[in-house]
Amino acid sequence: LVSTTPGAGGVLSLTADDVVLLNAGVHPNRRATFIQRFDRVLSCLSEARDRGEAHPQWPSFAYVATPQQHFDTKSGEFERRRAPKRVEDVCATSPRENRRGEEDVEVFGEEVVGL
Repeated sequence: LVSTTPGAGGVLSLTADDVVLLNAGVHPNRRATFIQRFDRVLSCLSEARDRGEAHPQWPSFAYVATPQQHFDTKSGEFERRRAPKRVEDVCATSPRENRRGEEDVEVFGEEVVGL
């Protein structure tokens, strides 16, 4: 598998020794698009493997769960209108929900790994 990586100055050749980690991030403007694209890639690879068409040198792919954010807001996520003024105001004192991590598991199921 060959991937052109923007800004890397060339072509990156991937082999069966490589693991490609995917994550859609937390930014709402891009997250939905990334999830949709990653889902298509992983489905395509899975279908090719099921048909016996997988190349033996394809790298492994895994989707990494989006980590929980720790902002001092109801959801624990960054909220522009409540952006912290001081560093001490940034972190929540207790765990919050992780909507994006839950969405990752919902979409990618067993393909999701946590780091």
